Amino acid sequence: MIPIFAKLFQYEDWNIGIIERPIESFIEDQTVNDIKWLARRPRGGFTADPFGFWDNGRLHIYAEEFNFARNKGHLQHVVIDKNHRVLGEGIALSQDVHLSYPYIVEHQGVLYCIPEMSRNNKVVL
Repeated sequence: MIPIFAKLFQYEDWNIGIIERPIESFIEDQTVNDIKWLARRPRGGFTADPFGFWDNGRLHIYAEEFNFARNKGHLQHVVIDKNHRVLGEGIALSQDVHLSYPYIVEHQGVLYCIPEMSRNNKVVL
């Protein structure tokens, strides 16, 4: 396909799904028909590269939210209850450079994020 044609008439479309079973279960059963998809983002961007963890009965998901017009991503935070209802969401981190793949760590009760931001040529906590 001609690259300019692809840029003009095609776009990437990603989304986040939740599968409630241990990752090792995919060794025995590689089917993925038990996905619970989050609501799609409005056209003009996508959400991808999630990092999730449970805290006090709520699922916290940090993910890249990419905007096609800006050609840049920031990190989004979404909180979901056990019934997969969104309780809240918002921008967790935004910089002058593209951010993706949030890696969340907890130390002494404080959450830290190490996002992918390779264009910045450094690792930031």
